[in-house]
Amino acid sequence: MSNKYHEGKACDAVLCYIEAHDGTRCDRDKICLPELEGHKFPIELTCQIEGRLLAFEHTSIQAFENQVELSIHAAAFFKPIERTISSVLPHSEKYMLYVPVTATQELKGLTPRKKEQTRGVIIDWVRKLAPTLPVSPCFGKLNWQSVPGVPFPMCLCKSGEASDPDEPIWIIRVVERDLSEARQNRIRRAYKERVEKLAAWKRDSNARTVLILETIEGPVQWKVADVVLDIANATENRPDAIYLVMTHNDHQWWVSPLLVDCRSIHELNEPKQWAWYIDPKSLRSLTGR
Repeated sequence: MSNKYHEGKACDAVLCYIEAHDGTRCDRDKICLPELEGHKFPIELTCQIEGRLLAFEHTSIQAFENQVELSIHAAAFFKPIERTISSVLPHSEKYMLYVPVTATQELKGLTPRKKEQTRGVIIDWVRKLAPTLPVSPCFGKLNWQSVPGVPFPMCLCKSGEASDPDEPIWIIRVVERDLSEARQNRIRRAYKERVEKLAAWKRDSNARTVLILETIEGPVQWKVADVVLDIANATENRPDAIYLVMTHNDHQWWVSPLLVDCRSIHELNEPKQWAWYIDPKSLRSLTGR
């Protein structure tokens, strides 16, 4: 991820989910940007679907302070590695290289030459290890390995047949330690700051209100859902729907319906409903941000 925010694309992702799952027969219409237009209740986006006004408010949630900034630095370091490895691995298979989200903190103070040497060590390690790996689940408990010359642990998994033949490897940054309390505080703060504006749109315009939470972690829909449901059930002016958009890499985003009307994610039966895949390259920034 190279951008700090994905506000406009996250809104588009949720709209695509709604259009795909709610049986709507026509596209969104009459898109407005109240915040940019100076509205007294400055939410990100409104539009109409089948004549019903929808009001969207977006906010990012971080597991810890400076998580977004760390991710931007990591993208600059890991993107050349991803490109090089993609040129040598077979494009018929898919690999996931996991690194700690704080990995680039360990690179502070290194010279550009030393950083390039570290990239080379990572590339060589992946090239040698990849052919020996069996297909295995790429989520759950990770088997972290220490590699001489690399100041952070790594885990390489082979998931099988490539879903995107142009990208045989994805580098995914994950949060290692338990950050449940910090995450709860940030979700609670983000929720409180946003729902009052949405409530005004429901009161004054009878809009269907949608809160979008964006995280650069993934997959964390269950952890976030539990926090959101506790907050929503204990407060007034609950939005009609709350979605989580997981934007943890440039190739694959996931949309999770945490709470839609009175139905939570825990009541859904199909995995594709829990976390719906969408290619971010297919999205457009509806707000320009």
